[in-house]
Amino acid sequence: MSPDGLEILDPHTLVVGENRANQVSLVHLSGDPAGEHGTKQVIAKELQQPTTSAIWRGSAWTVISQQLAIDGPGAPSLPFVVERIVIPGIR
Repeated sequence: MSPDGLEILDPHTLVVGENRANQVSLVHLSGDPAGEHGTKQVIAKELQQPTTSAIWRGSAWTVISQQLAIDGPGAPSLPFVVERIVIPGIR
């Protein structure tokens, strides 16, 4: 996992923008006192370097950075976008 942005969905769940993996995941924390265990659930794939998200009305509104296009020889696709990713099980 290569996290870039983390948002707290609830006391036991994080929304994670995985920039290098081009995906957004939920990390379900076990609640164990040491806080060492959790499971990962990918909720969106094939994004162009997602960074951070804002949680609103059951969705993660995620910034698509296109950082590799900015840093590399190519050019980013304009306009930049914020992608709506529906969070499973949330209304």
